[in-house]
Amino acid sequence: MNNIVCDSNIWIAFFNEEDNQHEKARELIGLLEQQEKPLLLTNYIDLECITILLKRKGIQASQRWIRFRSDAKRIEQLTFDKEDHNAITELFLKGNNKHLSFIDISLIFLATNNNQVYTFDNKLQNALSS
Repeated sequence: MNNIVCDSNIWIAFFNEEDNQHEKARELIGLLEQQEKPLLLTNYIDLECITILLKRKGIQASQRWIRFRSDAKRIEQLTFDKEDHNAITELFLKGNNKHLSFIDISLIFLATNNNQVYTFDNKLQNALSS
């Protein structure tokens, strides 16, 4: 495996103490930080975290997230280029995973490119395992 990628639901739960998955996310991130592999944060996941935290917790939570991910030494940001975006779009348009979002499909794309993806989303996990 090249890198580790966490779905937004893990980051949001990790960052939001009121989330019912908070402790599970803390444990997982703690274990992942012990590995020597980078934690990739895609621009899609980052935007989803910013937006969901804004809606659930307000502007200050979104701003704290931005500072956290900018300052975290183990997090490497990955911006999908046009070629990757087009490949993800093609996967999405195939419609094989009708219950997954475009961002979920981007995680499947990363998994097919030898990255280890973690999620709390059962539908996405099933798609990643198949």
